[in-house]
Amino acid sequence: MKNKLLVMGILAFVATLLLGLGPAGAVWLNKEKTIEMKGKLQTRVSVSTEDTTGFTYPQVDAWEVVQHRNIAYVEFNHQLKNHDWSGVNLQYHLLGRFMYEGIYDYGPEEYRNLPDIIPAETDIDDFRKDADLWEGYVDISKNKLFLRIGRQNLAWGETDLFRILDNINPLDNTYGGIFEDLDDRRIPLDMLRANYDFGNVGPIYSFTLEGYWVPGFIEDTVAPWPPQGTRYSFPLPLTSDLLGPTFTNYGYELVEPEKKMEDSRFGIRHTGILFDNINYTLAFMRTIPDVPIPRFTADFASVTPGVPPFASMNRELIYDTLDIFGASVNFYESFTDLVFRMEAAFFDDEPVFIPSENAAPIAFLLGGPFATERSVPKRDIVRYMVGLDKFQWIRFLNPNSTFFISLQYFGQYMKDHSDDIAVAVPLPPAGATYPKVKEIEHTFTGLISSPYRQGALEPQLSVVYDVRGTWMFQPQVNFKFDPFRLMLQYSTISGERTSFGHFKDRDQLTTILTYVF
Repeated sequence: MKNKLLVMGILAFVATLLLGLGPAGAVWLNKEKTIEMKGKLQTRVSVSTEDTTGFTYPQVDAWEVVQHRNIAYVEFNHQLKNHDWSGVNLQYHLLGRFMYEGIYDYGPEEYRNLPDIIPAETDIDDFRKDADLWEGYVDISKNKLFLRIGRQNLAWGETDLFRILDNINPLDNTYGGIFEDLDDRRIPLDMLRANYDFGNVGPIYSFTLEGYWVPGFIEDTVAPWPPQGTRYSFPLPLTSDLLGPTFTNYGYELVEPEKKMEDSRFGIRHTGILFDNINYTLAFMRTIPDVPIPRFTADFASVTPGVPPFASMNRELIYDTLDIFGASVNFYESFTDLVFRMEAAFFDDEPVFIPSENAAPIAFLLGGPFATERSVPKRDIVRYMVGLDKFQWIRFLNPNSTFFISLQYFGQYMKDHSDDIAVAVPLPPAGATYPKVKEIEHTFTGLISSPYRQGALEPQLSVVYDVRGTWMFQPQVNFKFDPFRLMLQYSTISGERTSFGHFKDRDQLTTILTYVF
């Protein structure tokens, strides 16, 4: 099987090469050069470097192929020119995305037999292939006013890897999880975006207001829930593992926003520059979190001593709107030659997980008190980040180019914290306990990279550390040989099963080959 998969992976690379042969660079579709076509073809192969354990489904052996994602992006940009529009500039952008994940057809047997290990209501085709108008919008601008109308991405804030103010577009939880760059995981939304630059106002340079609106009666897209059987799903036990064979058929229900005005998402921010050097942002947004909060419900048939009082039980995964108030600032300090970045936000009434409330029926079956509570508790949370970036010469390692070094500290404070607040991912082997959420959490990230051979070769190392004892290391090497890009990346997580530590049995080696045109 492994040899067959290796051959298929090599054939996929060759196929991408053959498809990509031809002149590089964007293609102009008219002689006025106002209609441009460009895009990329990409094949991505990930191989597990350790046996999966715990509640990861399916469980595969080390050196099995666990992802073979093939993606094509085709982009059109058209600048419309008409001198009768009195200074109005108009252009439109179309981006098609075509995706095929091959492991469900020719991957390890564990993936090909998914119907035997995932809930019956899951349609694996949603995660195997897709074809979408990924982005499609019109840009209208005149003087200091800019409008963008249509399906688009919008990122605010100053953070990398983890999001604080960058909470507008949902993330694709099925794509690559913590191992994947945020830019590749954002899902476009149908929205109206407006930006107006007032110029200099008092001591503030480039006083700008920007707002967006995602109409709820049109757009109800949320971050997709990755079911058991997809590579980057959360490691949750099957119900029979936790409660016994009686509850084998228990599944889950996604409670998503309806297409109605009340579920609209929107935001506004003000940006400006102080003292020619300090860039700041003040922002508010109403959004929908990427990870739904679980709530277990039950139909009560009887309350008889020694008899489970449930006729049926179900797990709801609830997506709900959330208000965020925040600010960010960045500035360059010439004495130390450092760029400082800071960001903080207040998350108003964010849903949290308390097993005795969110999962009252299961808590009872596991020996807890009998309770009919079906609430979703909420808490106010403050998240913040301090980061610094620097270009630094390390000449004995690279005499021709500087190293880019980026460090970040992420913190979280929860108001009205209690010791029973937990992460909704049970710990193996029993599945009856959950890692606790502390009142204050701390995470550090670091990145270092430097280009060689005029940018044709660039090694990079990323490190993430949760102070509770969880590490992630991600070394990678990027090769550029136009029109191709090749990335080799190793991702490993070790330590405690907290935060991203839940994925510590997902260590993998990834190869990504991209043809750019």
